[in-house]
Amino acid sequence: MHLKIFMMGFHTKKSKSKPKGMNGYLSPFVAEAKKLYSDGFIYERNGTIFKKRVMILMGICDSVARPMVKCSTQFNGKYGCGLCLNEGKSIEKRKGHVRIYKIINDLLVKV
Repeated sequence: MHLKIFMMGFHTKKSKSKPKGMNGYLSPFVAEAKKLYSDGFIYERNGTIFKKRVMILMGICDSVARPMVKCSTQFNGKYGCGLCLNEGKSIEKRKGHVRIYKIINDLLVKV
């Protein structure tokens, strides 16, 4: 199998009409990705016709999009730690609050 990896970006711009949740953004992308994997696409190069399929291996999200894609809590919310089941504690800091997570060795790890 001949494998080529390339970087692709998925960006949403500010708009007055936004989807209610991540499904509104991701559903069209997932539908197109499934089609490109099952049907592939055809192109011509130097008189030769090629058919290629596309497979998405991974995705990277920023700290705001990640919990929306994972349907989880943001890093600063209760149980927002991405590695464990620690509720965390909210403490005052300057003009706001921050959430801290105490390190406990025997705490259950998310699987």
